[in-house]
Amino acid sequence: MPHDVACVGPASVDLILDGLEALPVNGELAHASRSEVAPGGACNVAIACSRLGLRSALVAPVCQDDLGSLLTARLAGAGVDWIGPPGLRTPVSVALASTGERAFVQSGDPRPVLAADVSLLAPRAVVGDVEGIVARPDAPRMYATCDTVQAHQCAGRPEQLIGAAGTLILNAGEAALVIGQNDPEEAAVTLARLVATAIVTLGADGAVAASGGIVAHAEAPRQNERALTGAGDVFAAAYVWADLAGSPLAERLALACLYATLSLRAPSVLRGALSLRELVRAAESHGVPMPPSTQS
Repeated sequence: MPHDVACVGPASVDLILDGLEALPVNGELAHASRSEVAPGGACNVAIACSRLGLRSALVAPVCQDDLGSLLTARLAGAGVDWIGPPGLRTPVSVALASTGERAFVQSGDPRPVLAADVSLLAPRAVVGDVEGIVARPDAPRMYATCDTVQAHQCAGRPEQLIGAAGTLILNAGEAALVIGQNDPEEAAVTLARLVATAIVTLGADGAVAASGGIVAHAEAPRQNERALTGAGDVFAAAYVWADLAGSPLAERLALACLYATLSLRAPSVLRGALSLRELVRAAESHGVPMPPSTQS
């Protein structure tokens, strides 16, 4: 059976340390009131896509170390197929958080080009690192995402990030790095000259998208929870799901904001991402239209 979506990027493990009184400085020992070890990176997008009913594959180097074994079990339990060449060591991301402050540390090898592995899957959509995937009439829909490291590498050269993608999804800070534009709407409009649809996420303030001369805004529901990792990943997953289901731009943007916000109920995507049934109920209560295929 063909896959609906291939999620391409690092398969990392997130170590989440929350509830610090303050971020530690050199030589200090800090105490975290909450901790969690969970899948991270492109794993989050794949897990959320699977929760929404898509047949999902993670395309990333498969490492056989202890952390790789942990990821293998977690991904299998989430219904995600992990496909890729052998890897040396599993990347790790450490997230530290105190009130109003966050810090991150990442490890990992350079990202390989995984276009050949993606082509073997023949997915309907590809989301994540789309480098090396050639645009052609029968190619899957491609959604390029970004992180801070990539944004720095592509500063002033957004075409390197986009490649053959038709949709670009990045947050306001990443957009400012890539094109030097601090206004999110102007950033989306500028990037939409290079892709069919450009989306800039705004955290608790929702998201803005530009496509074909149209600018759409969506708000995020207000709540106290906040995610250390994964909010942008679940946003991307829900947007791709809604796009494949045929929702118009404003509605898929609203669904992605709703899904991302409500998935903050837990520190990790593995525990927090909503199922399709839960999203249907949440959309009804928030007045957000669902795609016709989900309506009875």
